[in-house]
Amino acid sequence: GVTAKRRKMNRVLEQGAVATLFIAISDGLTARRIEQGISRNFNLTDRVSFAKKMKLLFSVANDEDAKAILNEQGNLILSDTRDKNFFMNPPEYHYNFNKYNICKEFLPECGYMVSDFHDGDVISGTVVACYGPMIFVRVREKVYIINGKALVGLIVDINTGSNNDSLRIVAKASEVHLYEPYHQMGIFTV
Repeated sequence: GVTAKRRKMNRVLEQGAVATLFIAISDGLTARRIEQGISRNFNLTDRVSFAKKMKLLFSVANDEDAKAILNEQGNLILSDTRDKNFFMNPPEYHYNFNKYNICKEFLPECGYMVSDFHDGDVISGTVVACYGPMIFVRVREKVYIINGKALVGLIVDINTGSNNDSLRIVAKASEVHLYEPYHQMGIFTV
């Protein structure tokens, strides 16, 4: 992916990246050209779907394995001489999964994916985690994984209290209301 230097960590968290290897620094146009070349030359995708992110979440690599995988791919990419002037030496690695505050113990309770809302649909529950565009909401004994992008144009009420953050989504074509703390954290984007 491509991001502005000042937003690089926010961007990878918004995308739901388990681990990141920053390999190049350049202007935006050159960065996009490099990204397209990497995607084409190394058969790597530049987008990961919501469904694939959700599937990968249940088999998250640990820090050591993620680093080995990214370093192997990074070394292949860095051996390409076309854009050597922009490559970082060494690349900058980050393990991001622990920054999402996801408790692996509740992952087996997940599996209720919500990526589409219809007029009149309502979901109310406690926000237990956010992972990229995924919002984990506990409703009684189940944890729903909501595609945050599906919230565009809906009423979203987030009530923050001393104990829990509760989320109530009402499916109506209306404005989106974001309240503390997710709005300022930059984790919950719509």
